[in-house]
Amino acid sequence: MALPTEPTYVWPVGAETSVMNTSMPTVTGTTLSATSCGEITTHLATLKALDGNLSHKLKITSSLTCNQTLVMPLRTGTNPNGTGWIIFETTDAANLPAEGTRVIPATHAGFMPKVNGPSTNNHAMYFARTAHHFRFIGIEFGMATGAVNNGPIVATGTAASDYITNTADYPHHIVYDRVYVHGQPTVTARRCIGIEANNVGIVDSHVSDCHEVGSDSQAIAGWNFQGPLKVVNNYLEGAGENFITGGSPYVVAGGIPSDIEIRRNYFFKPLSWRVGDPTYAGIAWTVKNSFELKNAQRVIVEGNVMKHCWFASQRGYHVLFTPRHETDVPSPVVNDITFRYNRLISSSGGFSIIGRDSEGIYFNTGLPDEVNRIWIHNNLLEDVSSTNWAADGRLFMFLYGPHDLRIDHNTGFAGGGASATAAIGEDPANYIGACPTCDAPYINDNVVVQDNILSRGTSGVFGSAKAEGNSSINYYSTGGTFTKNDIIGATLANYPANNYNTALGSILFKNQSGLFCTDCGLQVGSPLYNQATDGGD
Repeated sequence: MALPTEPTYVWPVGAETSVMNTSMPTVTGTTLSATSCGEITTHLATLKALDGNLSHKLKITSSLTCNQTLVMPLRTGTNPNGTGWIIFETTDAANLPAEGTRVIPATHAGFMPKVNGPSTNNHAMYFARTAHHFRFIGIEFGMATGAVNNGPIVATGTAASDYITNTADYPHHIVYDRVYVHGQPTVTARRCIGIEANNVGIVDSHVSDCHEVGSDSQAIAGWNFQGPLKVVNNYLEGAGENFITGGSPYVVAGGIPSDIEIRRNYFFKPLSWRVGDPTYAGIAWTVKNSFELKNAQRVIVEGNVMKHCWFASQRGYHVLFTPRHETDVPSPVVNDITFRYNRLISSSGGFSIIGRDSEGIYFNTGLPDEVNRIWIHNNLLEDVSSTNWAADGRLFMFLYGPHDLRIDHNTGFAGGGASATAAIGEDPANYIGACPTCDAPYINDNVVVQDNILSRGTSGVFGSAKAEGNSSINYYSTGGTFTKNDIIGATLANYPANNYNTALGSILFKNQSGLFCTDCGLQVGSPLYNQATDGGD
């Protein structure tokens, strides 16, 4: 199958320092060559016993196919806690693209040795507790023919049944560089890369065919780890979620996924997974969302493209910030998130932000506020449509009391059937995990919405049982701001002062058509040019 064409989006490089240095280390120790599958294990035993302050390399013959589980061991030689690396590299590394350029399977998989989980529910690789400083360059990880996998193909941590319970036991400093991790087109692969380790980097790689019927599946999923985690310039294809943190018990005190960097990735769901599409391949994989944080803090999401998310097993929002509990674990949080310069294309909804766990017994337990300090700015949302993708057609939805939420300088196009700028409040009794004791709505506190250009759709900004605009904003929000937004097609009298309702054809984008926008910069003659609160667009 040909790789889908990735839409382009020009984005400014962020000023923040990367959470982790993933550049290639210099080999200062021993280099060995593995020409058979058995030699990989033999040479790894040799390398683990060498000086841990030196970086060593194992070059693996690119033509090998090994149906075996690799286990990354503890160091046993001099300086076992040293910062030297063990590097696994294909012998055809010269035929890979340079660092910083993503691999393409059709072009580069032939240069990669293959390591496959040998049978059902066997990992292709996992790590011993505290194993550290491993780098993989140009390796293909998959599943043997006939195998299915209900756990990670690559477990970046211990084996699936072995939860880490002590901070000192985390594997750490692990980098996947220009690797290819994948399931098979018609076979269950619940998770392609699992994260239960600290200081993990996934860069310039291709992760695909991660799907299952009846359960969530992901390209990358992390739960019981502390970070940092760097995910930069990858192709990510997952049915349930392309990327997720949380949603599984974390049993290490303070084991909140933290210090996470998600930049320049292409999140994609093939339309061959969508029932009714002309390309539908006949298996209705469980499809939900593109990007979800159920438990995370200090996260930057920048310069990514997310394409295709439709109403299926959930309502088809690209992005979810939704804290979710697991029994007998600390309360999850979704705090200190920056989401900027991303392009979200073709979905049932844009952002769904739930201020506290809205499911089951946790809804009204007096737990601390769980969603705090989220900044969403300079993003482009295209083709958010209930007609094209079913369900809601909402650019934003924020319910049940998120705190300190800022939404500014975003452009969004919603239309076709039922659609809306934002749903901002709902009676808790109407939601999952009915709460009969909740007589008042959870209030969205200190929500700033300004300097956006957003379609009204059919409903504009609304909350449950309240009229569009001021009635909903005043009832469901406190301490916030709603100003200098252009709500395309709205009746201004329904909204606070200092907002606009410029007709779409009069906004004068540089290159826009229907629900899509190749270049959403404003022409100099636009009535909105330099009218934002900061003097920009």
